[in-house]
Amino acid sequence: MTREPLVRWFLIAAIALVALPGRALGAVGDFVDLYLHDGRHFFGQVTAESEDGISLEVYHGEIRMPMTFGAREIEKIVRQERTPDDAPAAAPGRDDDDDDDDDEPTRRDAPGPAEGGYAIVPIEGAFGEEVTAGFFERAFRQAERDGAEGVIFHLNSPGGLVSELDRIREALDEGGALTIAFYVDEEAFSAAALLCMSSDHFFVGPGARIGAATAFHIEAGHAQVNAKFNAAFAATWRAHAQRAGREPAIVDAMIDMKKELWADTRTEPWTVSAERPAGAGDDDDPDDDGPFRLIDDAEHVLALDHIQAINIGAVDGEERAARGVVEHLDLASPEREAFDGARFSERYFRTYRNNMEKAERAVRDVKEVANMLDQAQNVTELKNQLRAIMSNANRVVSLYDRYDYIRNYIHAQGHTKAQFEDLVRTIRRLLGRG
Repeated sequence: MTREPLVRWFLIAAIALVALPGRALGAVGDFVDLYLHDGRHFFGQVTAESEDGISLEVYHGEIRMPMTFGAREIEKIVRQERTPDDAPAAAPGRDDDDDDDDDEPTRRDAPGPAEGGYAIVPIEGAFGEEVTAGFFERAFRQAERDGAEGVIFHLNSPGGLVSELDRIREALDEGGALTIAFYVDEEAFSAAALLCMSSDHFFVGPGARIGAATAFHIEAGHAQVNAKFNAAFAATWRAHAQRAGREPAIVDAMIDMKKELWADTRTEPWTVSAERPAGAGDDDDPDDDGPFRLIDDAEHVLALDHIQAINIGAVDGEERAARGVVEHLDLASPEREAFDGARFSERYFRTYRNNMEKAERAVRDVKEVANMLDQAQNVTELKNQLRAIMSNANRVVSLYDRYDYIRNYIHAQGHTKAQFEDLVRTIRRLLGRG
């Protein structure tokens, strides 16, 4: 923010304040419902008031948070006789577009015995960003509360962070007695392909593409380092795939460009191996290989369409829709949909988008506040902006501990939780509040 726009902002604010009629917004000690022009609603106790604005001790469940609102933000204030103990069940200061807990499953008032059945849960995005271990953990909690026997994840992903892949695999391993399946009818590349290959149940639909899972691409000149890390990575996921009953040579070819994959087409599915079969024809005449077929050469990483994946046994079969997978899972109640997986995902990703907007704004604030403090003549003239930044930084500190995708984003931007905590303390000190 340059000095000229800053000065213009203060002139506009000053004119607006002069134009406002003198009025008391609330008496200190009152409990009030405060409504803002942007649609938000807060409940709290007045701690300070003036013609410029009002300060509240806002109640957020059992948590209290000091917040200040400018007069221009406020649509109306309604004094209440009730105390926080009588406050509405819905957390004050939150609406449908600002609900950090909206993705959490709703507890049933009187859980009955498990009734069985399944849920189909769509999930789309990059590992470490939209797709995280936290998503799977929440889906498992929902399944447990609604008595589901199995969960089918309808996955579409270009892959992503290896570190997140490991955390997701751990979350799946802790899924308890749930039967877990993956269904792909678009793409599952890189980390997503390996996750599916490590699952006991993996089905594809027409148009599916899977594979291309090279994990490490360090800058040129570090070929030995690349090879070392990829070898260790391949060994780990080769073992996961083997435990799931899949041919580990397929995983090797997906990860290591130098690995070949050959198939003997006389079996169903085809028998695959990393070595050229003794009966294969001359290298210069690929049509003379008899029943043997080169699926992947030493110049590419393995990527498969749905027909190739079925032929070589990389998947358990083909279904035209995710619902068809249910029939393969040996569930006691395959006719029962335990919960609406699409609604679960929609709710989760709505919360994800809202929270990510807060995190992105907070990252911008970290950079902006340094400019503001450097240019300001005094802190008083910037107090409203500083309070808004402090409130958002506080929110991100809270979200950091609750949502793994927020942690991933903050780290990817080169920041830490401690930076936001320091920012809050610095602003409090500047405002004389701590």
